[in-house]
Parts: sequence; C-alpha cells; structure tokens
Amino acid sequence: MKSFFAKCLLISVALSPLCTSATVWRVNNNVGASANFTNFDAAVASALVLNGDTLYLEASANSYSTTTLNKRLTIIGTGYFLSGADANTGLQANTNVARLGSALSWDSAATGSRFFGIQIDGDLWTDPRADSMVFERCRFLAAPAA
Repeated sequence: MKSFFAKCLLISVALSPLCTSATVWRVNNNVGASANFTNFDAAVASALVLNGDTLYLEASANSYSTTTLNKRLTIIGTGYFLSGADANTGLQANTNVARLGSALSWDSAATGSRFFGIQIDGDLWTDPRADSMVFERCRFLAAPAA
C-alpha cells in the first residue's frame, strides 16, 4: 500500500509542471519596439492573457491607457524616481517610468492581482468584492478631490 501511495505522489509531482503555467507578456508603446502588446487595455482584454499571467509594462515617455482589470494578473513596471533630483542615476538605460495615465479599476475577478513598480496618475476604482490586491513600490499621483 505504501508503494502505491509513493508512486501516486511521484507521478503527481512529476506532472504538476504540466498543469501550471503562467505566461509573461511584454507591453511597450514606444514606436518601433517589439512587444506582445502596444497598450495595457489590449493586453488585459486579450483572450491569450489568462489568470496568473504577468504583464511587463516597459519604460515609455507616453502613459499607458487603462481599463477595468478583470483577471488575476501580476503587473510589473520599471519603478519610479529614475531621473530627477531624487533619482538613482545611471541604473536605467531608459529613465522613463511605466505609467498608467488614467483611472484604474478592477472587478472581483481581479482578486489577487499584484502591481510592482508602476506609477498610477489617475484614480483607483474597485469592486468591493475584490480583495488581496497588492501594490508594492508603486507611486500614486491622482489629483486630490476638490
């Protein structure tokens, strides 16, 4: 009986990488750049991008448009303070930030999404049923309410 359970465990461990896979997608809106997507909303809306996938938002002088996030994704940007008085100069080939330029919203299907190193220039709108959203090393620059 122990042998049977040991074989079952071994088979399940061996097959587990086949059952889980997340894809990394590049998003770059710079002219002439070679990436999977040129805008953030197209990447989120794509049927190819699935729950658990990662979107790399690359440095750009132009902000990325936003949409309602309706998938559990990891979104990784370039960080911030890449230029100017507070910068760590000389560390980046492109000192532009990865910036979401308008309001960012998400629904309950985005529960568990994670954001790293993104600058968000607009408001945040959330579905109250969404939880476990993680924002690390992000910069929020939404205009204060009048």
